[in-house]
Amino acid sequence: MQSLIPITSSRSSKNIEILINPNQLAQFYGITSIKIMKTSIHTSSKEWCVELIESGKTRTIFDSEDQDISKDPSGVDIIKLLGHGLTIMNGQTLQVRSTNDYCSAICYLEDAEL
Repeated sequence: MQSLIPITSSRSSKNIEILINPNQLAQFYGITSIKIMKTSIHTSSKEWCVELIESGKTRTIFDSEDQDISKDPSGVDIIKLLGHGLTIMNGQTLQVRSTNDYCSAICYLEDAEL
């Protein structure tokens, strides 16, 4: 059976949850290979998005127009909705932005190094 590493999101501001920051994962846990296998994102907001930040630029990769998760108790798995895996590299950050202050998430990373 495949083993996954759960990483909880961290609050960046009132309406932003950081999903994955490779620099912090390397510093705190020694994890350098960041392959996201599954996510569980929860928010009561009707408007939300998952964004990739790189070199100071922010790009939306998925948003509430693609999937309403405000009433879904199981949360959303963006990997399933995208239809492919997602690898995040050093210098990139993956975050969720919502229009209210409730948002939480867990990302499950491939356990390739242990």
